[in-house]
Amino acid sequence: MSHVNTQVRTALQAALEGVLKTVSTNGSIALLDVELPAGVIGTGTDQAEPFAKGPPPQELRTVALSIVLVAEGASETVDDDLDALRAQVEPLVPTALAGIARHVRHTGSDLDMGMDEDGERWLAFLALAWEVEIVTAVGDPETALL
Repeated sequence: MSHVNTQVRTALQAALEGVLKTVSTNGSIALLDVELPAGVIGTGTDQAEPFAKGPPPQELRTVALSIVLVAEGASETVDDDLDALRAQVEPLVPTALAGIARHVRHTGSDLDMGMDEDGERWLAFLALAWEVEIVTAVGDPETALL
C-alpha cells in the first residue's frame, strides 16, 4: 500500500492518460523531451485534524491537489485550446478519486503563457486546483475510510 497522497496522484495519472499525451506525478517534467499536451499532478500540501473518535480514531486529511496542464499552440488559440482540454480533465477528477476521497472541491485555476527560450513556440501552463478531503484512521495514512 502507499500513502493516500500517492494513491490520489496514481488514480489521476491513470484517468488522465487517455486525455493527455504525457502525465507525470513527480512534480515536474522536462519540456524539451515531452509530447504535449501534458499534465503534472501534485499534492503539494495537506493538513490533518481530528475527525471522529472511532473506533478507530479518525483524522480528516485536506490535500491541496494541483494539475498543471501544459500545451503549445498559436498565440491566438492556445488559451481556447487549454479551455477545451480543461473541459475534459475537470470531470475526471472526482470520478477518479471516488474510492479515496470523501469530498473533492475544484477551487480554481491560473493561466500563464509565453514563448519558449528560443522564441519558436507558444507554451501555455494552466494550473488547476482542488481541495480533496480524505478520512484515515489515526496512524494509518495508507488506508482511506469512506
